Amino acid sequence: MGEPLFLAQPPTGYSDVGASWTSSDMLLTRMNFVTDLIANRIPGSRLRLEAIGDKDSFARLIAPDALSPATRSALAETEGSQGIALLMAAPEFQRR
Repeated sequence: MGEPLFLAQPPTGYSDVGASWTSSDMLLTRMNFVTDLIANRIPGSRLRLEAIGDKDSFARLIAPDALSPATRSALAETEGSQGIALLMAAPEFQRR
């Protein structure tokens, strides 16, 4: 996703403050990445949706009791694999 692996300059690693890495460009990059991942369009990777389950069980796995109202509202408007993609691009997933 464009971030060099193991190349953060400070000894503390990459910043975990949202203002340091959140931008509309990076959010779009994350959405495109997870959409391609869900659709198996990333060379060298395969995702079996049946192994993940439905969006509700996936949400419980990645962020039990921690989904924001905004994420829950957006998730309610999705169907099928788009819900999984939305969860993978959500801030709650990015924090894990």
